[in-house]
Amino acid sequence: MWRGRLHPADRELVLAELDRAKRDRTLFRCEHRIIQANTGDVVWIEPRGRFLYDSAGRATRLIGVSLDATARKQAEENLVRRETQLELATRIVGIGVFDHDHIENRLYWSDQFRQIHDAPPDLEPHIFALQAQIHPDDRERLYAAVQAAHDPSSDGKFSIEYRIRRSNGEVRWIVGHAQTLFAGEGAQRQPVRTVGAELDVTDRRLAENRLRDS
Repeated sequence: MWRGRLHPADRELVLAELDRAKRDRTLFRCEHRIIQANTGDVVWIEPRGRFLYDSAGRATRLIGVSLDATARKQAEENLVRRETQLELATRIVGIGVFDHDHIENRLYWSDQFRQIHDAPPDLEPHIFALQAQIHPDDRERLYAAVQAAHDPSSDGKFSIEYRIRRSNGEVRWIVGHAQTLFAGEGAQRQPVRTVGAELDVTDRRLAENRLRDS
């Protein structure tokens, strides 16, 4: 009966893990799907059990529990789907994403963010790593906006348009938006995370300049 409820795609793996646990006298644990007899629904379960043996070393009994993992698996699949959709959307639109953990002092750059800033794949993300490419006329204004967004007394919002100069000398216009999150109250309030996005709007700026000139 139990073997008949195993999902066809998982049956071989489950039976192999069961044989291994019996042979090696280890914990049987194999997340897999079953097909419910009364409804035909596919359900994810996570069984955990151990074999008991007689004096001759023969397996005589399997004792364990079986946990319903369907909700967790569905949540994981939905999360992967959303992350995939978000990655696809940002790549199509050309949005670069960054995430700054102030507590652990860790910074993440998406691949699109690196493309915008012409940053090589092996460049370690750091808040000052791209400092040299910021246009001198915009540097002070950009730093002031970042500092204001990190101020515990502020709402943490960041929005600015500034220029960068790539390694080939090309000047690009960048629009950046971010939100800083805070923890604590009063004097204990401090920034803990900043999540934001950037978009190269050089083509738009050039079009605006041409329209203004005309």
